[in-house]
Amino acid sequence: MKKLFFLTVLVLVIAFVQAQNYQIDFAGKGASNIVDSVRVENLTLCTDTILRVSDNILHLIGTVGINESNFGTENILQIYPNPNSGTATVDFEAHSQANTKIALIGMCGKTILQTQEFLTKGNHRFIFNRIKSGVYFLRIESEQYSYTAKIISCNPYAFYGVAEIQHIETVPYNDEQSSETNTSVMKIVKGGKSVIDMQYNTGDILKLTGISGIYRTVFMLIPTKNQTVTFNFMPCTDADNNHYTIVTIGSQTWMEQNIRTTKYNDGTPIPLVSGNTAWGANSSPAYCWYNNIAANAVPYGGLYNWYVVDSLSNGNKNLCPIGWHVPTDTEWRSN
Repeated sequence: MKKLFFLTVLVLVIAFVQAQNYQIDFAGKGASNIVDSVRVENLTLCTDTILRVSDNILHLIGTVGINESNFGTENILQIYPNPNSGTATVDFEAHSQANTKIALIGMCGKTILQTQEFLTKGNHRFIFNRIKSGVYFLRIESEQYSYTAKIISCNPYAFYGVAEIQHIETVPYNDEQSSETNTSVMKIVKGGKSVIDMQYNTGDILKLTGISGIYRTVFMLIPTKNQTVTFNFMPCTDADNNHYTIVTIGSQTWMEQNIRTTKYNDGTPIPLVSGNTAWGANSSPAYCWYNNIAANAVPYGGLYNWYVVDSLSNGNKNLCPIGWHVPTDTEWRSN
């Protein structure tokens, strides 16, 4: 057991050594040069956050709160000690009053501990007690803010007592406080933007979805440096006014979502055919919904027969949004 315990600690230490810190900001081009917001998904750690680009810059942080710091200064999220022996203190800033959910989630996605409270604007301190040995994700979220970080516990008394979360201290502040005080708490950087911390380890895969009005573009990234991510926004709206997210793979740009239009892009309706018998007997363009339930349009999209996309059968019409087309076999295979 001792060998296994020391091996686990060694692996965790190596993971921390590999961790990096990068700052990512965002820009747009193409149909829009303004990025309203970005959804950041760490596909490796199964964590995500949403930030407003006008107010925030993304800070990918490898280790959060390894050493204890003064409460309410420099960082908007601190965890210490980390790794810990079953007890950890979590300090964070609620930059507006809101109902806030605080959860400790295991590596398999199971929620281990959870509490929900209405928190006032200010800095809050919680203590996590009797955490069993393991690696966990801490998620703090409300409609106004969200934080994600990793907690590592090496608890030698894992079988004694029940784990719990306690809210032990609040340091409120208000808008009349000095800008210097708020700046130190919020980590204000260039252009008046604040830094949003997110857990990141070397090699993690990020899925970044940039949003600008009706436009949505996905950018895949494995960060290795500070950088600006530029989203190429392109119109992708069908005849039913559905707007689709797009993604560039290699030299090709694809719709990231299944199409769900009921019309060709010239406005001509596509007949809806439901029922297995009618569908099987049909020899002209038709579509249906999965299980014949219209609510399945998202995420499954529409189900179209061959005649919908065959130019000889459909009168040379195009199912896809203007400027887009159904890929040829060559285009599909070359991806």
